Amino acid sequence: MKNIIRKIVIVFCVAVIGYSVYNLASLYLEYQAIEQANQEIVDEYVTNNEDEKTAKEPSEQPVVYEPGHDSVDFDSLLSRNDEVVGWIEIPDTRVDYPVLFPSSPNEYLYADIDHGYFRAGSIFLDSRMTTPFNCNNTVIYGHNMKNGSMFHDIKQYVNQDFAQAHPYIYFYQTDGSILAYKVIGAGVIKATSEFYTNYNIDLPEYYQKIRDYSNISVDFDASLDNPVIMLSTCATGSSDELNRYVVHAVLNKYYQAQ
Repeated sequence: MKNIIRKIVIVFCVAVIGYSVYNLASLYLEYQAIEQANQEIVDEYVTNNEDEKTAKEPSEQPVVYEPGHDSVDFDSLLSRNDEVVGWIEIPDTRVDYPVLFPSSPNEYLYADIDHGYFRAGSIFLDSRMTTPFNCNNTVIYGHNMKNGSMFHDIKQYVNQDFAQAHPYIYFYQTDGSILAYKVIGAGVIKATSEFYTNYNIDLPEYYQKIRDYSNISVDFDASLDNPVIMLSTCATGSSDELNRYVVHAVLNKYYQAQ
């Protein structure tokens, strides 16, 4: 009887191990496919500057990166999906993706640019906005993927040193111009925060609320009353599933289309 029980236990353990290995292998292959798909988009539509990621400050100072892309082929992107509204890049991170403006909520939560199922989803705007990038608070969503893709890297902005070394977020517009946003706040907020629903919040009030929640301290000229973007991703591993990592950045520079 003991031998039978022992055999049953052994078979069960082998089955559990085999199932776990299968799941890990499947997840690995899926993440590999995500990496490949994202890189193919970059390779097909983006032309990089020859002097990509050159520092504007002396070497002993924190590196301040310029936009890394010379151009984005928006004509081809828009022919593939007319909901593309731009391209977001944070130099020296893996944030480098087209941005979509969905016609319905969560349209791209688990869908790629071609509307096919994609575990990593896409980078997309809040569909409830009417004038994104022209309103005071443009909300941009992306998954916090364990393989480091999508908006995984934005959670590093809660670190002051990282924020100082990566001060700008670049948004390439479909007309060829580039908007440079200076990071002014980062931290964890609730998914129920008014930041997700108030798109035309009074800017001086908004700036103060950003200072109140932020884990980092950044000097910026609040008198300019420039609009803000908010990058948002899930705070995985948090004790509260309603927590979100967010990064706020204010419009700081405008690069004319060449």
